[in-house]
Amino acid sequence: MCGWSDVHEQIEDNPNLLNVAWRYFSKPEIKQLRALINIDRQLEQFFELWTLKESFIKACGLGLSLPLDKFTFDIDNERIDFSQPKLHLPEGADFQSLHWQSWLIPLKSRHKLSVTLGQSIVQQCKLKVFYTQP
Repeated sequence: MCGWSDVHEQIEDNPNLLNVAWRYFSKPEIKQLRALINIDRQLEQFFELWTLKESFIKACGLGLSLPLDKFTFDIDNERIDFSQPKLHLPEGADFQSLHWQSWLIPLKSRHKLSVTLGQSIVQQCKLKVFYTQP
């Protein structure tokens, strides 16, 4: 079993985010971003994808030796709470023998949490999130 979590803090509006996406994201992810008319939602989804990708490369133990455009997350823009985006992996990848699950959870207004889990057997896991205040 291989699991990792990652928190990514969003930064202020950056007009060059699509340029960053073009360089690092897969073609289907760029298409997802371009399809969003609302600029705020486009910015939010950019960071959702980045956070998911960061969580996945850490969970599979490859880090940035795995190019970020070689795998794709498909985010459901109709979700209400937290979601389980679909992960599409390249054929024949070493890490493809594991069954991967990723979750995307909103924390504060501009924070996201991504958790990625890889298992050797197919077993649907559920993630429980508890919000607390100190």
